[in-house]
Amino acid sequence: HSYRDQNVLSFSSVSDVHSHFETLTATINSPSASYILKLANRLYGEKTFSFLPEYLDSTLKLYHAELQAVDFIGASDESRQLINKWVEEQTENKIKDLLQPGVINGLARLVLVNAIYFKGNWMHVFEARNTKEMPFKINQNESRPVEMMYREETFPFRYIPEYKLQVLELPYEQEELSMLILLPNETQDGSDPLLKVSKSAMSRKSG
Repeated sequence: HSYRDQNVLSFSSVSDVHSHFETLTATINSPSASYILKLANRLYGEKTFSFLPEYLDSTLKLYHAELQAVDFIGASDESRQLINKWVEEQTENKIKDLLQPGVINGLARLVLVNAIYFKGNWMHVFEARNTKEMPFKINQNESRPVEMMYREETFPFRYIPEYKLQVLELPYEQEELSMLILLPNETQDGSDPLLKVSKSAMSRKSG
């Protein structure tokens, strides 16, 4: 999803990131918005381990992430289930069993969990009767049938030649948020085109 307030997302230095994220969180979690977008953060720390007070103060103030003491050493799987339950509650039961058995063991000392829940209405509604099963490409060689929405409409669109990338914007009602869909051209060598786009973008940032 794209957020339209560029002032919220822009920052002049790395030191500004935390404070701007705090502002962003408060803005997008606004109860007066036409959508529901909840960001929730929580720290799960080993109960016998001491954490720097400055770190805990910062995560609480800037990210609203409270620390919950758990017994990773003596009850790692129970701690995993506790984390999964919190994530499930924060995402309106949409994300279940985030952490699979064995992911957390007695060596864990701190787990930072971020949960995001979004619900919004399209500005241009997709009629349910137009939804039908179509093939969805998982990779260059494999596809699966999935239910796909369909609508004929004029949407903001752009083609980026340097990445051979199509970008489509689907706005939600009142145009406060949009979903951006990125579709790269198929590669001739059978490789994953999205990986090529990601590597190219990372190279430009580091260059």
